[in-house]
Amino acid sequence: MNTHDKTIQEKEEQHAVFTLAPLTDDLSFSYIIKIEQGEDTEFLGVTSIEDAFESILEHPFGTATIHIKNTIPNIEL
Repeated sequence: MNTHDKTIQEKEEQHAVFTLAPLTDDLSFSYIIKIEQGEDTEFLGVTSIEDAFESILEHPFGTATIHIKNTIPNIEL
C-alpha cells in the first residue's frame, strides 16, 4: 500500500525514520529529509534546519527516529 493511500490515522500508528542531511557546505540552508515509514520512502527538501524540524513535527507518525547527518549525501537521479 502506498503511503499516500494510507489515512492520517494509519500513519499516526506507524514508526517513521527521518534522515536529515545538508545539501550544501553552508549549513544555514538547503536540507533534504528522507522519510521512511512502513514500506514507503519519501524525500522532502527544505530551506533551513528550522523548516526541517517543523516539517518532521507536522508529518503524521506514532514514534520516530531522527538521524542528523553532517555530510552532503550522494544523490543520483
